[in-house]
Amino acid sequence: MSNSSKNGQKAIIILGMHRSGTSAVSRVINLLGVDLGPSLMPAAPDNPSGFWEHKEIVEINEQLFYVLGRHWTRFLTPLPDNWWLREDIGRFQQRLLALLRRDFSESAVWGLKDPRLCRLLPLWHRVFEEIDCQFYFLHVIRNPLEVADSLNRRDGLPRNASLMLWLQHVLEAERETRGHPRVFMTFDQLLRDWRFAMRRVALAFQWNWDDAILAAGPHIDPFLNPSMRHHDRGATSGGDRDLVPDIVAGVYDAVVHASMGDQDRLMSVFDGISHEMNAATSSLLGQLVVPELESQISRVLAAERDVADLRSQLSLCRAELGRILESRSWRLTSPLRRIFDYWTRNRN
Repeated sequence: MSNSSKNGQKAIIILGMHRSGTSAVSRVINLLGVDLGPSLMPAAPDNPSGFWEHKEIVEINEQLFYVLGRHWTRFLTPLPDNWWLREDIGRFQQRLLALLRRDFSESAVWGLKDPRLCRLLPLWHRVFEEIDCQFYFLHVIRNPLEVADSLNRRDGLPRNASLMLWLQHVLEAERETRGHPRVFMTFDQLLRDWRFAMRRVALAFQWNWDDAILAAGPHIDPFLNPSMRHHDRGATSGGDRDLVPDIVAGVYDAVVHASMGDQDRLMSVFDGISHEMNAATSSLLGQLVVPELESQISRVLAAERDVADLRSQLSLCRAELGRILESRSWRLTSPLRRIFDYWTRNRN
């Protein structure tokens, strides 16, 4: 991808695991002047401040997962090799390209946020290469235990399953953004001092946000209130370290250092962990995925089969009812049914 844009357009891509604070970051940059698109996901009880995600992009990303036979909560096995080159995936690339051109061609600075992007970046890079725009990546990281607490409350996911999902999202997003302008930020840094955090982003990307930060302050200050954080385990795992597998703790520590400017350590740690994961995926899953997850997945799959069976039975019942209603005997007995209905209504 080109390091410059002829038309001067810039785009910032927010990357981070679900429940990591990416919604808060997206709203902050939106208030600083970044266009997030004309059609955003509506707020929900689990995110009353809003998701700040482009509705159609989320829908397309979910459709991609479906075609790949995945769901974001069941991503524990690797995606197929070179999946983004498949013929059936090509149509998604063209849809995304058309959507971005339609909604952002007139925007000087625009942005996207969807946690699913962490796992779908190989395809998205192919989309970005066709757009005359300079892309920047902002990684938002939250204490993995806080993420696990939040996912357990919202989705009922076991802790170790959430930690594995967190690890996959962080590792793949880091790997796929090497060589591109990028910044790492923790959720703690945003809540503690959003002005400093955003000035550091602007400095790294060589943007001038000073005036925007001053103007947006009265709107961002009340938005970033303490109620946004329902699961607080602090900036580091600290006393909770025994609850986190070493491999997850190592990644989190490296990311915290990267958020303070030390990306060399991060890449060294991540390369070692990625090699370990590729060499022993089954073993790693065996260590991190507790039996409850396998049981949960089995129950979900069984429920999906039950729903499919019920739909099939409903279809058969509708077909049978249609045949009955079209039958000669049904038409001939129509007067008797009307008499019976009249008698039933008026017998008292």
